[in-house]
Amino acid sequence: MSKSKRSIRRTILVELLRHLKSQYDFELTADAVRELIYSNAGIDALLSFRSDSRLDDLRGALLRLESDTFGICIACKQSIARTHMDDDVTRRVCPSCESEFNHRRVETVVLASSSRE
Repeated sequence: MSKSKRSIRRTILVELLRHLKSQYDFELTADAVRELIYSNAGIDALLSFRSDSRLDDLRGALLRLESDTFGICIACKQSIARTHMDDDVTRRVCPSCESEFNHRRVETVVLASSSRE
């Protein structure tokens, strides 16, 4: 695993542990954290007892990192800028596609409400 990939993985894991602590009052020892950094099985075991949307997003980020699709927009398949990924490691859509999606959603809501009138 490249240094950059390890760094991203560590960032995701830190966010995951922060979420577990804040939502479930769950904390790991330093040895357990070191083990998690290098063990997918350890992460799976840790997360198997809880499920919520944020944990699912973080799990997805780890899977995308392992499959080399981390930082790639699921809509247009272009790279998402590192600054955007640093803001949210679970981001799956680039700002351009997100904007387009939001624009279409607003149009759909407007059309639906006008057809009811």
